[in-house]
Amino acid sequence: MIKIKLNIACIFFAVLTPYLIWGQQNQLYTQFAFNKLAINPAYAGNDQHFTMTGIYRDQWSGFPGAPTTQNLTLNSPRLFGNAGLGLNLERVSIGITRMVNISGQYAYKIDLEEATLSFGLSTTLRNMVRDFTDPRLVALEDISLDGAIIADRLSTYLFNVGAGVYVNNEKYFAGIATPGLIRSDLILSSDEEGKKGPYVRQVFLMGGGLFPLSDLIGLKTQFLIRWAEQSPISFDINAGFLMDNRYNVAVNYRSGGSNQFIGESLGFIFGFDISNQFMLGFSYDLNLTGIRSFDNGSFELLASYRLIKSGEKGRIANPRYF
Repeated sequence: MIKIKLNIACIFFAVLTPYLIWGQQNQLYTQFAFNKLAINPAYAGNDQHFTMTGIYRDQWSGFPGAPTTQNLTLNSPRLFGNAGLGLNLERVSIGITRMVNISGQYAYKIDLEEATLSFGLSTTLRNMVRDFTDPRLVALEDISLDGAIIADRLSTYLFNVGAGVYVNNEKYFAGIATPGLIRSDLILSSDEEGKKGPYVRQVFLMGGGLFPLSDLIGLKTQFLIRWAEQSPISFDINAGFLMDNRYNVAVNYRSGGSNQFIGESLGFIFGFDISNQFMLGFSYDLNLTGIRSFDNGSFELLASYRLIKSGEKGRIANPRYF
């Protein structure tokens, strides 16, 4: 057997902790509260204006081959009185693997006495590439001598359907969603043996509330629980302050890792509205697991733009928090 020196340390880490492989099928976001459309299709149409939100995530920064993510969501205001449309574009890379997802969302909304109930559907086309010709893979001998190694660039496409439910008013929100109702195999070659892996079903449960402390300050608490087949349940929970309906400061705890550690990460979130149209966000996750000696933590940059007509550019009288 040829010995291969792989200059992508996270591959070894993933082999030792299979949970991460399942989890990376749908990327984690520390600032999930600012971009719920990436998690739940029923959120489509919940913004007052057409909204574009972009996120760049660098996970385990400084760790060779660690995950990086670029995400763009487009969310419409209500259409035809009770409908919403959304689009989610996402690119994730980890080591020699790259995934590109294109999702369209539709939501139907029912106005209740004190809240809005939404039902959503999504369709997703995923392209997955695993490049065994990547120059970061270094062999001590000729790779062609080992038949178990595929010296090729493998690619496959997968279609799936998701669904979600979301309920909210100005004080709270709750939702449940699954991005893939179809359990299927990710086949990366015409020779299926040893070149496929399962696309597992996952469920996301989220919720939160806003508790006014004064005319200018409110306490915001939010959580996101993740379940996937053959994986332990994990969750994010954060709490922070909304000040002057403009500034957000929060601390986020993410479970995970192994029993040796108290969790996967501790995150710090900062967000603020530059104007009624532009919002910026930043988060930094301090790693709590054994790889904290090798990485520089994880960070996200978020930017959101609301398309507000010129006659509406005064301060929004009733901002929608959820």
